[in-house]
Amino acid sequence: MKTLSIHHVVVRIVAVLYVVVMVSSFMLPGLSVDSVAHSAVYSAAPSASTSALMREATKEFLSGNFTKASALFSELLGRNLTYLQMRDVLVYLCESRLREGNVLAAESVAVLATQKLSDVQGLERISFLKGEILYFSGRIDEALEEYMTFVEVNPESPRVNDVIARLLLMDENSDRDRVPLRAFSYAQFLWFADMPDSALSVLDVLLASFPHALIADDALSTKGDILRAREDFVGAIAEYDSLKTRFPESHLVPVCQLKAAYVYARQLKDRDKAASRYEEVITEFPETSFAVKARRLLQELRK
Repeated sequence: MKTLSIHHVVVRIVAVLYVVVMVSSFMLPGLSVDSVAHSAVYSAAPSASTSALMREATKEFLSGNFTKASALFSELLGRNLTYLQMRDVLVYLCESRLREGNVLAAESVAVLATQKLSDVQGLERISFLKGEILYFSGRIDEALEEYMTFVEVNPESPRVNDVIARLLLMDENSDRDRVPLRAFSYAQFLWFADMPDSALSVLDVLLASFPHALIADDALSTKGDILRAREDFVGAIAEYDSLKTRFPESHLVPVCQLKAAYVYARQLKDRDKAASRYEEVITEFPETSFAVKARRLLQELRK
């Protein structure tokens, strides 16, 4: 009789929990597939001019009010739009739904946009969002395919560097049946959707369950970034330092040390500790772009 190791049991348990959490999180109120497809028939609202409504929806989107923006863009789908208006509505609605945390609705919009759009710019923007949707939902093979297609079709896109970084992340962190990678992508999604507490909780579980996973250094770095964004500067530095202690060979060490130095200099107003961190980077990573940046920032700090 074949027995499972503790590792395989943990992998299976985490995988099941991941699927349960993902499904429950993604089934948030929003457009269903059918409601997206038929919104042009049922969503018309003549109370405001199309141009005024477009301006209002865009304003809400840029202000970060994604739930309101989604409602307005959905209403616009029921209007008689020009092609360019339709393109912008579909792209904005797709991202709004994703930032709301509603992956299923975002994917429905992406499918509709793929059917409706024909220009290079519109398809490029939707292709990028499709890759993000697949990555955030843990569908790694599909995400890899979408991102690879994006790079091949849009080599000059301003988003291509972000896509290549995502491809490298997925390629280099496929250990343990990709369970840690999927958990990490889910944490990134939660942060993207403005749920930092939940993101931190997922990262804590990931690091506790898979302390030696290849993506553990990325998890620590991301924890630091989230805490820094929440203005927990001491906590952020602790995570950056933990990365250096636990994974001294990680390529993220100089990146995080520069971040820690910046926090000391700008947020904590501790110039001495900031200078010390810059000097560490210069000493430990000479002849690198990190050392060049550290020297420049150190000179500015001492002015």
